[in-house]
Amino acid sequence: MKKSRKNIKKAILATLALGVMTASGIYGINSAFAKYGNGQLDVANKIAERFGLNKEEVQKVFEENRQEQRQNMEADFENRLNQLITDGKITEQQKEAIMAKRNEMGSNSWKTEDFKNLSVEERRVKADQNREAMDKWAEENGINLEDIRPFGAGKGFKGKHSGRGIQE
Repeated sequence: MKKSRKNIKKAILATLALGVMTASGIYGINSAFAKYGNGQLDVANKIAERFGLNKEEVQKVFEENRQEQRQNMEADFENRLNQLITDGKITEQQKEAIMAKRNEMGSNSWKTEDFKNLSVEERRVKADQNREAMDKWAEENGINLEDIRPFGAGKGFKGKHSGRGIQE
């Protein structure tokens, strides 16, 4: 039980660290877009101009591609959860809880707006609050977060990463 709780905490820390990095990255990307423009939209406009195409139609193709990629990522995630059910690592009810939590996190937990006006310390506090909430959620649902992370995330260099740097 003690080792399992330690593993859950490690998984949560790694997952939330990834979330903080993602939020920071999104903030950086948004800042870059403000300064340099929107990459895909700019590329779509350049293609349209160079080849004499309708800008809206080219942008539509880019948007369709982005939606297709999102759908493929969702399908891959669900397939991975289905394999975990087959492997006996999670139940169908846990899968549904995971999907609901993922949707919740995607819609409101890590919004750029929530972080961009915070100091570094305030961001750490917010990340800690999110980490604690995730820890509680996983424990309440009997979910080992290490099982659901993609590609063994958090294992890091030679399996020695704990989400807070390389462990010797």
